[in-house]
Amino acid sequence: MKLTKYFVLILLSSLIGSVLNAQDQSYPFVKEKEYNNGQTKYYTYDRKSTFVEMSDGVKLAVDIMEPTGGVYQEKSPVIFIFTPYGRSYLVPEIKAPARLASKVAGAGWGPDYDMGNYYKTVRLLLRNGYRIVVADMRGTGASFGYQMPLEPRLGIDGKELVDWIEAQEWCNGNVGMMGASFLGWAQFLVAAQKPNALKCIMPEVMGFDVYSTGIRPGGIPAQRWINGFSDRLQGFNLNVKELNKGLLPTLPVIDEDKDGDFQDEWPNIDRETLLKGYFLPTYSDKKPRPNSLYYQAILDHLDNFWAEGLLEESFKFYDSYGPAPFENISYQITSPGYYSSMIAESGVAIYNIGGWFDGFTKGTPMWYATLSETNPSYLMMAPRFHIPVVPPYYKSFVSYKGNYNDELKMEQLRFFDHYLKGISSGIEKDSAVKIFVMHEGWVKANSWPLENSGYQRYFFQKDGSLAKALKKKGKLTYEVDFDVRSNYGKRNGNRWLMYQSGPGEVMNRKDIDNRTLAIESQELTEDLIIAGHPIVKIFLSNDQPYGDLFVYLEEVDKNGNAFYITEGQLRGGWATSYDYDVVAQSKIDVKPNVIPWKGFREEQWVDSIFAKNEVVEMMFDLLPTAYKFRKGNKIRISLAGADYGNFQLNPGLCPEDDPRKCKETIYQVICTDLYSSQILLPVLEN
Repeated sequence: MKLTKYFVLILLSSLIGSVLNAQDQSYPFVKEKEYNNGQTKYYTYDRKSTFVEMSDGVKLAVDIMEPTGGVYQEKSPVIFIFTPYGRSYLVPEIKAPARLASKVAGAGWGPDYDMGNYYKTVRLLLRNGYRIVVADMRGTGASFGYQMPLEPRLGIDGKELVDWIEAQEWCNGNVGMMGASFLGWAQFLVAAQKPNALKCIMPEVMGFDVYSTGIRPGGIPAQRWINGFSDRLQGFNLNVKELNKGLLPTLPVIDEDKDGDFQDEWPNIDRETLLKGYFLPTYSDKKPRPNSLYYQAILDHLDNFWAEGLLEESFKFYDSYGPAPFENISYQITSPGYYSSMIAESGVAIYNIGGWFDGFTKGTPMWYATLSETNPSYLMMAPRFHIPVVPPYYKSFVSYKGNYNDELKMEQLRFFDHYLKGISSGIEKDSAVKIFVMHEGWVKANSWPLENSGYQRYFFQKDGSLAKALKKKGKLTYEVDFDVRSNYGKRNGNRWLMYQSGPGEVMNRKDIDNRTLAIESQELTEDLIIAGHPIVKIFLSNDQPYGDLFVYLEEVDKNGNAFYITEGQLRGGWATSYDYDVVAQSKIDVKPNVIPWKGFREEQWVDSIFAKNEVVEMMFDLLPTAYKFRKGNKIRISLAGADYGNFQLNPGLCPEDDPRKCKETIYQVICTDLYSSQILLPVLEN
C-alpha cells in the first residue's frame, strides 16, 4: 500500500492549509519564524509506554514522550492528551517499501506511529521542550475497563492522571490539555475536578450540551453522524484493522514476547466475530498468547455501551438515564456545560477553538461567553468543519488567505508558553476573540456576541418574500417533502458528518431548495455583515398533530446559486420547553442569554402539539455564524419538514422512518400582525 494511504488512515486529525498572505494588516496570528520564545529547541524525542492504575483498579495505557536532541531538562511542563481513539497506532503487516517511504516522509519506520509522528502541534511542542503524555481512556485502546461514551467517570480518571503526572520527577508541576471533540469534552470534565497541576486547556469543536448540540439537535435524533461515529468508535475501541474505514489498532503497551516487534502482538481481530462472543485470537508469529494483556483489554471493551444506543427511544429526553450498569448517567450529567460552575471555580485558562461549519459550532462561543468573566478565556472561529481543515474550495469561496495549520499550532504554542512557562508570548496582549467573517476576513474583538452587533428583524411575507416590515399578510403553504436531504457533492457531505473535512465542494442548495419553502429578500443594495446567533420565530400550523421544522440560512447570487451558511431545527413537541438554566445546574449564567434555550425534559414534551390546526410558535436559534452577504445578492430562508438520512423522520408521521410511508402533511407559515413569522439576524454595525 502506498504511503499516502497509510497516512490518510492514521492521520485522522491532520491539519492542512495554504500560503499566508503576509500583506494583510488585520491578520491576527504570529508566524513560527517570527516567534522567539527564547527556548532551547529539541529535534528528537523518546517515547515509552506504561500502565497507570486508577483508584478503582482499572489500568490505563499511557505514552510519555520526552524531547531529546537538546539541552537536557530535568523537569518541564506537560501537555496531556486524553483520547478514546488510540494514543498511538499499529500498522500490522506493513511491508518494507512502505516503511522506507514512511521514514523518508519523516514519520518514522513504523509499524508503530505515535502522535509525535503525525500530529504537527505535538512535534512543535516537543521541539519547544514540552513533555507530552497521551492516555487511552478506559474501555478504549490498550487500556482496561469499559465505558459509556461521555460518562463522568472519565473526568475522574483524567484528574487522577493529571495528579499522577504532577507526581513524576520530570514534571515541573504545570500541566495543560489539548484535543478536539471527545478530547475537548474530556478537558472540561477534568477541569471540573480541579486538579492542582492543571493550569490551562485548549478544547476544539466541543459542544456545551450533549443533547441539543450533539446527539439530538432540536430534539431530533441525528442518526447519520451518530451511527457513523458509533461504528468508528467501536472499531477503535476493539482495535480492528479496517483500512476502508480508516481504522487501525492501538499500539499495545508491552511487547509481551520481547522480540522487538509489536506487529505480532495484534490478535488478528475480526469485529463481527468478536462481537458474537466467540473468537480464537491468532498471531502472525503463530505463537499462542493465552494471557495476552492486550487481548484481555479488548475483551473488557466488549462491555462498552456503544454510542448508537443514545438514539434509542429510551434516551428520548434530556433527563433520560442509561441501562445498567449506567443507570445513573443521563444526557444532563454527561454535558460539559453542566459542570461550568465548577470549571469557573477552577480558574483554569481556556482557549476555545471552533468552526463555522462544525456540528458543535454553538458550544464553542458559548463556552467563551459563559466563562470569560471567571477564567482567562480566548475564542478562535474559522470556516472549518469538525476536522481541523479549511478545505481549499472554501478557502477560495470565502477569501480565506491564511494557513489554518500554522495559525492553530502557533496559537497553541503561544497559549501554552504563557500559561505553563510564564513567557510573555503575546497571547495575553492579543484580542481575546478572533473570528473569521466569511468574504470579509479576520475580526478581532474582546466579547461574544461582538460589541458592535445588534439584531435586525426580517419578516416573512405571504408572497414568499423577506423584508424589514410586514406588508403582505397571509399564509405560506408547504407540502412537506419527507425525502429532502441536506447533502452536498459527491461525498453527500454536510456539517453533520463530523469525521470528514467537508463535502468536497461549496455547499450549494440551489437544487435542494426546489423541494423546500424558500423565502428570500430583494437584492441587497449594500453589503450586510452578520456575526452571532440568528434566531427564527415561525408561527406554524399543520394538518397533522406532529411535525419537525428545519431552517436554513443562505445567500443567493445572480446565477441562482444558494450558498449554505447555517441551519437550525426543532421537533414540534419541544416548542414550548424554554429552560435557560437547565444545562448549568442554575449555578451560573449561561451566555449569550439571547438564545431561546430549550429544556428537552420529559415533563416539557407536548404530544400532538399541532392537533386541531393549532398555531404553534417555533422559536429557536440557528447555529452561530459570521458572514458577509454581498451587495447584489439576496438573503434566503428555506424551510423543510425533514432531512432524511441525516435526521430521524418524525415518528408520529413516519413510524417506519421511511419517506415513502409518511402521512401527507401540509404546513402553513403564518404572516400576520398577531403571528408575524420572522428571522432576527445579528448584524454588525459599521
